[in-house]
Amino acid sequence: MEFALVSTLLLTLLFGIVDFGRALFDYNSVAHAAQLATRFALVNASNYCINNGDSSTVAQCKSLEVSQFETAIGNYVATRVPGGSSLVLTYAFPSTSDCTASSQPSSYQIMSPLCEITVTASVPFSFTFGSFGSFSLGSTATQIFTN
Repeated sequence: MEFALVSTLLLTLLFGIVDFGRALFDYNSVAHAAQLATRFALVNASNYCINNGDSSTVAQCKSLEVSQFETAIGNYVATRVPGGSSLVLTYAFPSTSDCTASSQPSSYQIMSPLCEITVTASVPFSFTFGSFGSFSLGSTATQIFTN
């Protein structure tokens, strides 16, 4: 009788510790994903222009639609973070008026120094043991492009 009571409490405590460890691991992965995404965006910012609709080309950078640039970032992160396929990434790129290089056509947004990129990563999490529901683990990373 005593063993049944004590073992129930110990197993509940053990499973709670395991689930809490999983939550910490997932949160760490999400935070790492947000950092990777902002780093990828900054490192590749000088190689890409975000085309805002003009059909002219810019010689020193590749023209990409915003969605294509976001897809490139997402693909990069998904292959480098555990559970990356279930990540939801949202982006905040600087506005064109804030970060357009003056020597380029105004329809191209080229990352210039002191432009800020913010990425928010989130992933759904639910406990394995017990019915505590599910929630979203999220992290935000912001970096400044200093050239």
